[in-house]
Amino acid sequence: MSTTTGFSQKESSAEPIEFTGKNYKLQYPASWTLDTSKSLGPAIFFFSPLENADDKFRENVNVVIQDLRGEDINLARYKEITDKQVKDLAFDGEILESSILRKNNQEFYRITYLMSQGKFRVKITSVCFIQNEKAYLSTFSAEVDKYDAYKKTAEQILASFKVSR
Repeated sequence: MSTTTGFSQKESSAEPIEFTGKNYKLQYPASWTLDTSKSLGPAIFFFSPLENADDKFRENVNVVIQDLRGEDINLARYKEITDKQVKDLAFDGEILESSILRKNNQEFYRITYLMSQGKFRVKITSVCFIQNEKAYLSTFSAEVDKYDAYKKTAEQILASFKVSR
């Protein structure tokens, strides 16, 4: 799941920046802002630039690592739990895609869904790898009407997400 090309939509020709976390890495556009403060929870965030002064939602990718020690959770079980949470807990949640996939000899779970978040209707795509009793989850969130404009860049970020073996 590597990407060697730069990010194109709404991006300059600058090379992507590689971020390395504990046991994972990903690439993101140089114009995006990295937030490692964890002020928004346990996640690390990569925020898109504001489009204008009226832009109230910054499209973003975040990374969360969940400790699954002792839970005996594999990707199939993780998928089952997540699908149920989206249906039961996400306000106005609607799953568009939910599947376990394989790329480069590594299995991962991918989900795309819609939900309401305050006054925003958002579309979310997540990829999850489980390794060494931890879930490594990378998630792209965008307003529904802006999702397609950011999709190419977001897919490149998600495709660059690698977990160390």
